[in-house]
Amino acid sequence: MSNAQSMRKKVSEIWQDQSALPVKDKNVSPFGSTIFHELFHSDMPDSEKHPGRMWQEGQIVIGAGTETTAWIIQEGLRLSFGVATRLQRINSEAPMIFRQKKTNDTIEKKVWEIPTGTPVGMTAALVHLNPELFPDPHEFRPERWLDQDGQLHRGLDKYILSFSRGSRQCIGIK
Repeated sequence: MSNAQSMRKKVSEIWQDQSALPVKDKNVSPFGSTIFHELFHSDMPDSEKHPGRMWQEGQIVIGAGTETTAWIIQEGLRLSFGVATRLQRINSEAPMIFRQKKTNDTIEKKVWEIPTGTPVGMTAALVHLNPELFPDPHEFRPERWLDQDGQLHRGLDKYILSFSRGSRQCIGIK
């Protein structure tokens, strides 16, 4: 049973229970008062107090705190890398030259040349702005975190590097 079906069933049960209770016992249930109990006994016009409306209100409360927030946060993290300055990971204009420092007279100095455009490391920006992973990567599009049914999916989570990965990952993530 999906969350939506489960909520519809619960709303119907509360609706039937509350409709049968005398006024002095309203908002009493074995599990306490819920948002649906409060809606049922609110000053909302009676014409709006029906299971369909109660279910919609419940979906809004649940959705506002979980689903929509989650995909907006994911997209915000994707576009907000930890380091705001350019790190020398790819030089698109010239080869990168690395020289070994001479430590004593017996060690010969070594020089490495990394060809132009060769990635020598990975940064969050390289991954988060990769158009193969995130089409239109410079656009803020939170819906990219939803599946075709509008539900949050986890397929892109492995590409979020805002808090790093591996042994250097933020300890608060695990």
